[in-house]
Amino acid sequence: EASGQYVDLLKNPERYTGYVGYSPNRIWQSIYEENCFSPRSHQRHGGGGGGGGVGGVGGVGVGGGGGGIGGGWSPLTATDVDEMCVEKRVFWRLLSGLHASINMHVEAERLDAATGEFGPDLAAFVARFSPATTQGQGPDRLKNLYFAYLFVLRAVEKAAPQLRAYPFFTGDAEQDSDTRRLVGALLDRAQSCPGSFDEAVLFRGEDAAALQLEYRDRFRNITRIMDCVGCDKCKLWGKVQTNGLAAAMKVLVQPVPDAAHGPDTLV
Repeated sequence: EASGQYVDLLKNPERYTGYVGYSPNRIWQSIYEENCFSPRSHQRHGGGGGGGGVGGVGGVGVGGGGGGIGGGWSPLTATDVDEMCVEKRVFWRLLSGLHASINMHVEAERLDAATGEFGPDLAAFVARFSPATTQGQGPDRLKNLYFAYLFVLRAVEKAAPQLRAYPFFTGDAEQDSDTRRLVGALLDRAQSCPGSFDEAVLFRGEDAAALQLEYRDRFRNITRIMDCVGCDKCKLWGKVQTNGLAAAMKVLVQPVPDAAHGPDTLV
């Protein structure tokens, strides 16, 4: 599109940008307060935000965890959210996993002011994820990152036939060939790990339709909040990942059309 802006993500990797302080803290606070489900007991006590939870979904448990920048992690624990339904626990874990992923990329490539080069910051990583510095919540954040990865992996596996049939077209025959080869390799790996997530446990109750609408509206709201990010690269990566989770959810909870119906019906 003439109005579009094309960005090479390989040349603009997700890493430290210097976007720190009140603004990013406020973004995450808004994301959690406006979009995470809360257990009834927490609502009775006037609390906000969402929670983790305990239970099994596919190959991984739906456990607790939280997210936040600069001390903005949720005060909820796994015990607080045991009463929440599986769909709400999954939503929380996806959001926490997204937050953990962003933090991990920032700490993996943080700018060294002395050398002007990017590299890992072990001290910052420990501060965000060690149980000793996070009141025991750090390991749950890492588990939620793994949970989000398996969730997306299952969506890629499920959509593999349609993605293999997709006519990737960049206008450059060599790039088209490389794209098909790389996507094929990704799909081969995804299909080598079947059953990473069991979406059949989701949206089975009487309120399934209402919960699906809530999921949709909350993902849309998170995307709108991402529009308020004051760093273009941070906004880019935040929206790429948020939209990726939303697309994965759509693939998993809605019937995937047969590849014979055409690749354009995938999204």
